[in-house]
Amino acid sequence: MIWRGILLLAGAWLVPSGAIAAKPDFGGANPPVRVQMTEEGPVFATRQGRTLYSWARDDGTPGKSQCTGEHFTTNRIMAFVFPLPVAAKRRSCAEKWLPLIADKGARTGGAWSLITRDDGKRQWAYAGHPLYSSTKDQRPGDVNGNMERNADQAWRPALAPAGLPAGLKLVRRVEGLAIATADNRLLFRAKAGQGAALPLTPLAAPAIAQSRGDWTVTDSGTGQAQYAFRRDPLFLAPEGISDDAVLQSGEWQLALFKDATPVPPHIRTVMTLVGQAYAAPSGKLLYAFNCNYGPEDLACDDPGDAAVYYSTICGSGEECARQWQPLLADKGARPVGEWTVKDVAYPLFTDATDVTYPAGTPRVKAWAYKGRPVYTFADEEPGEMMGHGMWSLAGFGFYAVQVPGNHETGR
Repeated sequence: MIWRGILLLAGAWLVPSGAIAAKPDFGGANPPVRVQMTEEGPVFATRQGRTLYSWARDDGTPGKSQCTGEHFTTNRIMAFVFPLPVAAKRRSCAEKWLPLIADKGARTGGAWSLITRDDGKRQWAYAGHPLYSSTKDQRPGDVNGNMERNADQAWRPALAPAGLPAGLKLVRRVEGLAIATADNRLLFRAKAGQGAALPLTPLAAPAIAQSRGDWTVTDSGTGQAQYAFRRDPLFLAPEGISDDAVLQSGEWQLALFKDATPVPPHIRTVMTLVGQAYAAPSGKLLYAFNCNYGPEDLACDDPGDAAVYYSTICGSGEECARQWQPLLADKGARPVGEWTVKDVAYPLFTDATDVTYPAGTPRVKAWAYKGRPVYTFADEEPGEMMGHGMWSLAGFGFYAVQVPGNHETGR
């Protein structure tokens, strides 16, 4: 095997042991959290397993939460003020995003601190970011709260240290969580039993690096220390060779921190104009409704939210049900990875001036991705994507369910 050059990472380790610290160092603090592996990587979660998030909007007001219990009735867009639909039934930000409240014995330390909310309660913050859990998450490991299209005000999972050497990070791709450098250069390992005509650069370890957990330090063959992950020496593409070229050579494979979880066996993956997307067994694309609106850019696609967000796109409840058909789950279907089975109202609403999921509406067992029901669009054929980006007002609409790590939003 021919190696070209050595890339040296400055620094040592981010955390003292392992891929995930079983007992993370809280610096003397006692937050009511645990570290949990998810499809996004290790995250901080409540003791019950709900993923914790921070909100980008809080970044502009250090020490203060912008997600409050205030119930807004209007929304301002530029110089215009509009009434919010069904405002009397609209939940507040703090009702959809539950603040991680501290008890009387809370003790701060390290990256863990406390802020005081508008109602006087104290809320935990990590690295200066107030923490919340999402009502969209129903199972330990769910990270359903970050499936947004408005990246400027996105909710982000509170990632826990992953035990990586300094200068490395995790990047979500179709194949799973890939290990990469801070400047987005992917790491590779040689395929078993194959020589490599395409030379790559060994990932060099600093002299002070030590073998810990899944990470070991080995000899690159030139006397230079080299990092290995789960016993496989790690390499990078040298200057002038793209990561795609390395993968296409067939000699190397991605260094994965975690393989992607499978999808239900009948869900297909197809190539579209916006990358790989999921499709029904018929070949029709699958879509999910995504909605954010109001002064807090609050999610408006939950059961019990205003029906008008749908009706402005597809008309009456009956017409919406004709156009957008939930992907029905077989009897006995069980969750797989980020896919779950939900009771979905069909039709979603009966009165466009009221809310979705009204009492008495028929329910069907249907598949959901990241907590959102998935639909096919009746007015298109397999291979078409006429329903993608079908929206009425900025902030909500139907979008193709794209394979993580290979779509427009990068998630």
